[in-house]
Amino acid sequence: MNWIKDSILDLIILLVIFSLIFVENNIVVIVLYVYTALLLLGKILALFMPMLKRKADKTETPPWFHHLVYLLSISIFGYIQEYYLMGLWILVWVLSVATAPKLSKK
Repeated sequence: MNWIKDSILDLIILLVIFSLIFVENNIVVIVLYVYTALLLLGKILALFMPMLKRKADKTETPPWFHHLVYLLSISIFGYIQEYYLMGLWILVWVLSVATAPKLSKK
C-alpha cells in the first residue's frame, strides 16, 4: 500500500474537483487550470525526455488508479460544464496512455 503515499496529491486534487459540484468557486477553478497546465506540460515533456519518463515509471501506483482519477475528473468537469478543463484532462489522459510503460508479454 506504499502507492497511496505516492498518490496523495491525486486524491487531494480529485477531492477539490469533487467539491466544485457543491460550491462554485472561481479561485479553485483558476488553481485547477494552473495545476492542469503543469500536469499537461509534464506529460508533454515526458514524451520527449526519457529521463522524466523513467522517473515517472518508478511509481508503485497501479495504472488503474490513474485511469479512475482521470475518468472521475473528466466526468465531474462535464457535469459542472467546465468543458475546457474537461478537454484538457482528456488530453492529459491520452498522453498518459501514450507514455505508459509497455508491458512485455511472456
